[in-house]
Amino acid sequence: MKFYKPAIVILLYFFSQLSWAQKASKLLVIKDGQSVEMSYLGESDFSFFDQLKVIDGGVEKSFDAAQIDGFKFENGRYFLSKKVRGTEERHFFQIPFEGEKSIGVIKSGYYLILGDEAILLSVDSRENTSMVSRELKRKTYLGVLHYALDDCSPEITEMVNGVNLSYPSLERLFIAYHECKGLEYELHGKSIPFFKPGFSASVGFGSINQKMDPLIFTTQGSAPTFEILIDLIFQKFSPRTKAQLGASLLSYEDTWRVSDDGFIPGQAREFYQEEFKMRLIKLPAVFTYNVIHKEKQSLYLGAGITYSLAKKESISEISQWEFNSPYEENTIITRPRDPVLLDTRNTSGYLWKLGYRRKVKSSWISTEYQFDKFSNLGYAVLTSDIIYKYSMSMNSLKIGVSF
Repeated sequence: MKFYKPAIVILLYFFSQLSWAQKASKLLVIKDGQSVEMSYLGESDFSFFDQLKVIDGGVEKSFDAAQIDGFKFENGRYFLSKKVRGTEERHFFQIPFEGEKSIGVIKSGYYLILGDEAILLSVDSRENTSMVSRELKRKTYLGVLHYALDDCSPEITEMVNGVNLSYPSLERLFIAYHECKGLEYELHGKSIPFFKPGFSASVGFGSINQKMDPLIFTTQGSAPTFEILIDLIFQKFSPRTKAQLGASLLSYEDTWRVSDDGFIPGQAREFYQEEFKMRLIKLPAVFTYNVIHKEKQSLYLGAGITYSLAKKESISEISQWEFNSPYEENTIITRPRDPVLLDTRNTSGYLWKLGYRRKVKSSWISTEYQFDKFSNLGYAVLTSDIIYKYSMSMNSLKIGVSF
């Protein structure tokens, strides 16, 4: 724990830096059909807004979806206030495609925009009839799209039958429909890439906690770790979110042993000990989300799964048993036994992380705390009916750079 007190202090310090003021970006606020330029204190890279906070004439103002018609950022990101069909709720929907029939996006959900209404495009489960396979899902969004787009041509009808709930697929359908009808349309923020690739590398140091109850590890060591990740930022609709795939390397040495502390006359006492070196290649898949997202710094959380490729090298091993000599009183005889070794296995685990990033020129410097857990990394068999499961967890502090 002493090792991680400085890490906590560092993260708290970086967290305090997030209160620094950021350069305001310009946007157009649309109200009663009129557009007024204002300043937004933050970044336009947000997936959704509950409220819009702006500076107008030096005065801070807040608008919700019932107060204004919408707003548009300089980079083309465009939001309109719409009412969800069947409710009185109004929300700000991002509008990547605008025409007679538009596409709305909020919180990763896709909507058909008809006038002032937003109709959810969804897939319903048939769990109430005990039919839960993917093939038996009811694609209710197909009925909505047929209702809205079925007055053009058989080709459009065929496209509707083959559409899926992804923006590229929906965009192709809506473009084809509007061109078929001779209607005007506009793609907002088309210069914003759907995904933005990136690269991250980090080095760190972690404390390792191993368990194989009731067997004992003589130490709970620490070791350096190295990691390389490919980043995929969801730039168009959820720029706070990114997926990370990569590999990391971990190597450490330790010793496990078990022995009977008591020695009852007439019974045997067993002793097992193995000194080993463990190498793990971890293959993580992580989703991270910027809880605080600003132009030059961010605070993020991440969670994911990781697969380990484990290789153990036995350095030395002792397996023996002792008993009282039946011929000489108070004499203990020691005999070797077949080796009892820790067997490793490739397995999956989970991880979570907390980190802070700050932009330096064209790259980002980060520091993060990460927790990894593997609950079934191997086993040892002392008797034919008892298997001791080997688990390992690690707390690490890392520093890295990303581009």
